[in-house]
Amino acid sequence: MAKEKGNLITVKRMDLRKLMSYLELPFYWGETHRGPYVLAQVPWRKDEHPSFLAHRKGNRWLWYDLARKEGGSVIDFVMRFFSAEIKEAVYWLQRNATEIETAQIRGISLSSSGLSQSFEPCEDRDMYEYVEKIWKLKRTPRWVKLAYRKLTRYRLRIGKDGEPEGFTFEVKDSIPVLLFTDMKGDPLYWRSVFPSNEEKGYLSRNKPVILGWDPFDLVIVEGFTDALAAFQVKPLTSILVLGGVANVRNLNPSLVCRYRNVLVATDNDTAGEEAYRCILSLCPTARRWKFPGKDLMEAWLTFISTYG
Repeated sequence: MAKEKGNLITVKRMDLRKLMSYLELPFYWGETHRGPYVLAQVPWRKDEHPSFLAHRKGNRWLWYDLARKEGGSVIDFVMRFFSAEIKEAVYWLQRNATEIETAQIRGISLSSSGLSQSFEPCEDRDMYEYVEKIWKLKRTPRWVKLAYRKLTRYRLRIGKDGEPEGFTFEVKDSIPVLLFTDMKGDPLYWRSVFPSNEEKGYLSRNKPVILGWDPFDLVIVEGFTDALAAFQVKPLTSILVLGGVANVRNLNPSLVCRYRNVLVATDNDTAGEEAYRCILSLCPTARRWKFPGKDLMEAWLTFISTYG
């Protein structure tokens, strides 16, 4: 009896962020002086705007559906999510307790200012033509999409009793960006559509990635904009994006050595030359792609502006 009571207490004290991560549910989370909180769309119904708010009170998590004026505990969450009875919910939580407790929190952490970012596909043909014009693109690869990056500021409202009672949000900014994906379509990196604007960021772990299907020829570049330039010249060739020269030291030789022809198009600076020598030690047949300017994209823009 005491063991069952202890298990029930453990279930009630589960971290809702880990539970939602285990269930692969998207959410935002942040911290206040009173502890962590979660913002999300209600998982068990259609919810256009995030109406789900949860926070930790003492050693337990409480959640609220702000639109429906209802809420509950972790157990109530599982009951609603699976349409289960209380005994079924408790049993499910107990059975999966170890996996839930060891789950990595995968929600998007809000900054101290409550800012989050999201990306919405852009279907505006005029914008595509504009981007092709300013980047001098002859062709656009399947791993580059045009999107709008939205910055949203969330503000948590605290009631008179000191407890969270809701939140407000406002779109702070929405800018067009180039969204780079892997061959499966999962986003990896974004940057402003304007070449002179250096705003950019990674959306997944920064590691080398291969774009393209060619099993024989490979071009190695430092970053994604250089990959876009390489695609203009060699659209059928596979491209290895290092994600920065620092990643070359941990490069798996099998990623490079299986190709018959390897061209290295790292930047024309000291770091780029060192990266080339490092690649050469892994693949002695690799050759340097010689081009004018600092990097491959700069060389492409200069070439196309001069020769069309």
